[in-house]
Amino acid sequence: MARGFTLFEVMLALLVIGLLTGVITISFQGVLPAGRETVAVTKAREINGARRSFGMIVPDAATQWAAAATDADKVVLLINARLLFGTMEDHLTSSGGYTLSLAGAMRDKTILKKGALTINYKD
Repeated sequence: MARGFTLFEVMLALLVIGLLTGVITISFQGVLPAGRETVAVTKAREINGARRSFGMIVPDAATQWAAAATDADKVVLLINARLLFGTMEDHLTSSGGYTLSLAGAMRDKTILKKGALTINYKD
């Protein structure tokens, strides 16, 4: 005679699976925001390196940088110099509400913000 599972055993198994799912979900809750910030900081560091390189390899870099009116124009300068790859949009925004600003001189640090909050990072 074949023996099946009782209703109690099935319900107990579902309860255990539900509890484990809840614990796992809670433990991974902060992983996504931390990963988004890491990506944004990496982009800022990449732009900082490109800014420094631009000043070293382009003969009239200071003039071109000063003439670039917007962050988009400055990123396009770095892309055209083949120091950054992709599009301008790839470098000025990041998921999670992060934005990057290239204000200041070529050798200044790229400003990373999330909303109105400025994120301090080591370069």
